[in-house]
Amino acid sequence: MDKKKNPFNVVKAGDFSDTQINEFWVDFPADNGFDTIAKPTSTMPMIIKGGKGSGKTHLMRNYSFQLQKLRHKEQLLDGIKADGYMGCYLKLGGLNTKRFHGKKIDDETWLSIFSYYIDIWLSQIFLDNILKLSEYLSIENEQEICQEIIKLFDIEIALEKYSFSYLIEYLNDLQKDIDLKVNNCLWQELSVDIKTSPGKLIFGIPKIFASHIDDLKSIVFVYLIDELENLFPFQQKYIQTLIREKELPCSIKVGARSHGIKTYETLAANEYNKDGSEFELITLEDKIRNNKNYASFARKLCLRRLTSAGYLLDIKSEKDLDFFFEDAPYYSPTSNIEKVETGSNGDTIKKLTNQLNSSGFKNISEEICLNLECKDMPLIEKAAVYCFYNDWNKNIQKTNLPEYLIKASYNLKLEIQLYLDRPNNSRLHSVLEHYKIDFIAQLMPNQNVRYLYTGLKNIIKISDGFPRNLLTIFKDIFEYADFNGEKPFEKEKISRNSQIEGIIDATEWFINDARMTGDDGNKLKISIGRIAELFRLNRFADKPRECSLTTFSINTEKASEETLRLIEIATQWSLLLSDSKGRKDRNSKRIDKKFRINYMISPFWELPIASRGVLAMSTEMVNSIFDKNHDENYIDELKKFKKPLTPPFSLENEKQESLF
Repeated sequence: MDKKKNPFNVVKAGDFSDTQINEFWVDFPADNGFDTIAKPTSTMPMIIKGGKGSGKTHLMRNYSFQLQKLRHKEQLLDGIKADGYMGCYLKLGGLNTKRFHGKKIDDETWLSIFSYYIDIWLSQIFLDNILKLSEYLSIENEQEICQEIIKLFDIEIALEKYSFSYLIEYLNDLQKDIDLKVNNCLWQELSVDIKTSPGKLIFGIPKIFASHIDDLKSIVFVYLIDELENLFPFQQKYIQTLIREKELPCSIKVGARSHGIKTYETLAANEYNKDGSEFELITLEDKIRNNKNYASFARKLCLRRLTSAGYLLDIKSEKDLDFFFEDAPYYSPTSNIEKVETGSNGDTIKKLTNQLNSSGFKNISEEICLNLECKDMPLIEKAAVYCFYNDWNKNIQKTNLPEYLIKASYNLKLEIQLYLDRPNNSRLHSVLEHYKIDFIAQLMPNQNVRYLYTGLKNIIKISDGFPRNLLTIFKDIFEYADFNGEKPFEKEKISRNSQIEGIIDATEWFINDARMTGDDGNKLKISIGRIAELFRLNRFADKPRECSLTTFSINTEKASEETLRLIEIATQWSLLLSDSKGRKDRNSKRIDKKFRINYMISPFWELPIASRGVLAMSTEMVNSIFDKNHDENYIDELKKFKKPLTPPFSLENEKQESLF
């Protein structure tokens, strides 16, 4: 095979042509597909919010008339009737919308001009779509339709010819006139003649077509307004007003970054739009991540890119894609791990010996360690030592502690044998079920720990429901594999080394890309780093507090306003993912808010890509992480957190641990 370009080079839907949007489109099975999520035929307005790379723009463009035209080709009218909708896509580009702001002109004036401009713009898109569709329609009253549309203006208008093309040209001239005056308002007085009332064109024109053309009577005309985040709050008020005042046969779907919805206020006497009343709100990455078919969707998404670039043309199923990735190493509990010694020569027993000696138990350390040794089975040995630490911690108050520790080690020696004979009956069984991956991470030589993230199954987990994350990982893995001379996606597997190099590059990109700039961005970088530090300390501790720890909960009633503000920003930028169910506090039974780090962060910090345990953070700890006013407390909170994780244990440690 000749050297080909990286098929994952372009990861942003905004950089795709309509043909590429159509070519790279992948859906879930029908009962859980994007039609079920986006509901294109619903007349209920919808706000589709999503983090960077959630696929929001790809989704919205897929429902545009341009994509319908590509899909249905010569059967366009029949296709649109079968779809039940016609989509009018408008991207609110930052360069365009930011012109309608400032320049010593008040927001109220700009709002009037901006609203008028949006109406003219959307009306052109609608009419242009109708013009392209008209060759498939039987329209005998084009002049009459145009005359009715002209009546929507507040002044008398005479066209040279009453046709759709002339009407579009007239609207285009109006738009150009606004553009010229807005662009020169610093040098010339801004004076725009607003010729129609807000919303009158964009709702009135579809209504006229539906009343005159039988083939369009059952069609929902959907305005797809993307990138709301580029608007100032006063401009967003108009979009919110369109949502509130929507008229049949129209509907509106607005796309926005999670951090980009600045207001739900409308122009209707300060009324606010409410989810479930005026619109339906969906968070796209949640819908994708929680879809039971996400893994299959992710494989199809990547395979579509590969086949489009000439790779894997004879592949029979997306499941065959796994073959091309060297998997993460697998170890059963009884397996040996390369370069990991057990017994007195291994790090696990050596460390335990030192801890016993330094805690005043030197005379019994040898006997205890001999009981816990497990030759050539480091995972079972690790589990036994973990159980011993637990026994030591729980019985710290016993006056005959040395005698008890010997007895505990002897009992664990019996548990080791029981596990080898009848695993399910042993105490070690549950420990290994929960902590096995964390134990492997502790035992593997440092340079190989990140091998745990390799293999397609794990790569899909790391992407955490964000298609762009997935494609970025693939892009970087492809580049490293190609650089390392591996000829990716031909005959041989991509090595673990190439995968890890690509994954780490992708995670570093995510950490830098998925946060805002400025002071808040710097605060978030520090805060997320501190959370990751806590989770990493836990994972590599002698006695981890929780297994697979990537989640924490907080009492929002006591956390500072600054802490809650920064956590909200972190969720908006998808560094943290919020769990709507929350977590019940063990003592008070209140429901605390629960947050998980994005798995794209995990490989950078060598954290799990799973979530089982939850760290209930004290108010003091969470404030020290997020609130600069409590910054000086972080070191003390970190010390408190570390003490229960390793011997020697004490009554003081137990009290500190109970605070969490």
